[in-house]
Amino acid sequence: MNSPPKAGPPKAERPGKVGLTGGIGSGKTLVGNIFLKLGIPVFRADEVAKEILEKNKEVKKKVIRYFGNHVLNKNGSVNKKKLAQIVFGNPGALSRLNAILHPVTRKKYRIWVAKFRETAYTVKEAAILFESGADADVDCAIMIFCPQEMRIQRVIERDGVTREAVLKRMEHQWPDDEKMKRCEFVIVNDAKNPVLPQVLKIHEKLMKVMDEKPVNV
Repeated sequence: MNSPPKAGPPKAERPGKVGLTGGIGSGKTLVGNIFLKLGIPVFRADEVAKEILEKNKEVKKKVIRYFGNHVLNKNGSVNKKKLAQIVFGNPGALSRLNAILHPVTRKKYRIWVAKFRETAYTVKEAAILFESGADADVDCAIMIFCPQEMRIQRVIERDGVTREAVLKRMEHQWPDDEKMKRCEFVIVNDAKNPVLPQVLKIHEKLMKVMDEKPVNV
């Protein structure tokens, strides 16, 4: 299922902004690490959001105000596991949490990406790139496709959660075919198609585009 690019790569301005997305358990961390090895900066939006939840006092206040003190640990930090159990069973609560976290995360991304003017392109890794509207911040996007059953088993083994819990989280992410329609590149991570050659091919195309035209600074 190696799909060809559906449109052109990003415009030739440095840094190019490339989105990297895929459903839970699809292999975003793996692909992101390959880009890092290639010297491409990677902004891990989900990790940044967790850090914001831990360290941003204003965000924490809003979370407590909406969800209550029972989402806190004894030391006053946010219990992310308990919060996840609440939001993944309640679409309204999930939307509210996203409304609190995503504006701050996107602001951090814009500050971060501005540091890399000498870099050909950067990658923004985000599980809900399209669902959150963060695709507006990138020039093109890469979708990682992985069969659903394989993703479920990966997450069960990785996080020690139940199958039901994984399916609940999947319900809040767009179907793969919908995301693929909006992505310029698709990487297949199904244990049959090697991932590295696919990433290298995309990297080569992105670098070529960046070298074809003068850099706009």
